[in-house]
Amino acid sequence: MLILSASRGFCCSPAYGGGYTIGAQTVAEFLDRGPLKPLPPELVEEIRAHLTAHPGPTATLDLVAVVADPGRRLVRVDAELDGTWITAGRPLSRGDGDEVVFFAVSVPAGEHTVGAAFVTEGAAPNLTQSPDVAFTVAADERLRIVFTIAGSTAAVVTTRTAG
Repeated sequence: MLILSASRGFCCSPAYGGGYTIGAQTVAEFLDRGPLKPLPPELVEEIRAHLTAHPGPTATLDLVAVVADPGRRLVRVDAELDGTWITAGRPLSRGDGDEVVFFAVSVPAGEHTVGAAFVTEGAAPNLTQSPDVAFTVAADERLRIVFTIAGSTAAVVTTRTAG
């Protein structure tokens, strides 16, 4: 998996030994803009050189949440990709309209599985879990998985585009 991260996951509880994460971005974003957070310049150049010398066949994955219930808003998403937590504790960014893009990253071509839990607020907090979504993605493909949250259900729709 091409997640540029300082650790495999996120755990801020001392009970789990602490930990931190830099975040995740696509390979193209890293090559264009550099890392999400400051890193030693020699490390950035080493990563850039490796990614440039080994341009593996990658696809782009976008994970999106839409809250369908009026009066509710998304406050947290905890998602897992191929057995690794990818969004625990990350702030959410707004997308078009009511869409929240909660994860975008380059992934190797092949088979993957993603699942997520969504916390929404309204009159009271609500937790909604999605079913695991198994998918196969080809190199140079963009896959967009939209989770539409309504009550305790998360419906899933995927769309594919070239590059």
